[in-house]
Amino acid sequence: IREYAVGIYADLFNHRTTVDLSREPIVFFGLRSLREEDGKASRGDGRGSLAGVVMWLLLRALWTEIVANAGSRQKTHVFIDELKWVLSFKGAARRLETMCRSFPKYSAALYLATQDMKSLLASAESDVIANITSIKFFLKQENASVVRQLGEMFDLSDEEQDDLLRVRKGEGLLVLGDRERIPLFNAVNPAQLAVYQSNAEQQQAVAVALNRRLEPVL
Repeated sequence: IREYAVGIYADLFNHRTTVDLSREPIVFFGLRSLREEDGKASRGDGRGSLAGVVMWLLLRALWTEIVANAGSRQKTHVFIDELKWVLSFKGAARRLETMCRSFPKYSAALYLATQDMKSLLASAESDVIANITSIKFFLKQENASVVRQLGEMFDLSDEEQDDLLRVRKGEGLLVLGDRERIPLFNAVNPAQLAVYQSNAEQQQAVAVALNRRLEPVL
């Protein structure tokens, strides 16, 4: 650990953070460049990746802020997208599990999202997700074997599993605790689709239907 203690990466650990999470109502950590760098290292295209170190620092910073915010009337909400990639770092899954179990005491909530259910279920960390999540929302699935695995992990009935293969966009199954199952449909105002929709063709169709030109984003 010399390079992290006294070497070229020591500055990551021996000074205070320059990010003050307490001053902003919303803080976003964009990890795309970190993910790209990690991909290069895993393919042998780089000298090595600091992605694991940065992820550890980030999770630690989040936990420090949550503890510091204990007693506040404002609840802390932590959203993690692309969960499979985050869990690929050694210790991240158990770190999230430990944090999540303490979140209620510190007036905090954790939200996890992933589109890559097949890879997630194949990982050793998949059982952690089943253990730490009290509310699950499943959207349409294309792979029947993935749905069967979800059914085993979350105790879904055969009918619920079949529904996940048939539902349309915006439809899904909300699971509360161990027993409550609620079919859901997310209705979005057509005037707001341009904000929420990332499909370029559908954005254009909405713009035409509302008689407006789709302006480029500069």
